[in-house]
Amino acid sequence: MSEQMVVYLGNRDAVEVHRDEAGREVRTVLPEGRRCTTVVPPTGLKLGEVLTAITAPGGVWNWHSDGDPAWVASTNPLMAELLADHYGCEIRDPEPQEG
Repeated sequence: MSEQMVVYLGNRDAVEVHRDEAGREVRTVLPEGRRCTTVVPPTGLKLGEVLTAITAPGGVWNWHSDGDPAWVASTNPLMAELLADHYGCEIRDPEPQEG
């Protein structure tokens, strides 16, 4: 059985995204602050699938932030490395209490 992966991303440019009555995307910038966006992908996905789900245009990260993560962490060290390389940020211990 596969272990549940958890990904943490330091989010300094957090947004809230919803669709209006016409179906248009509305992005609301949240007040500045130190936030941690936590992603818990379904168990059994391949690393490439998780990476794509997070980083693709319209992916998970795009729905939570207007900037790159300040840092990344994951219960899967390889995922943390892939994300850090993609976004050009540091890997560090998770800070899920940021919020």
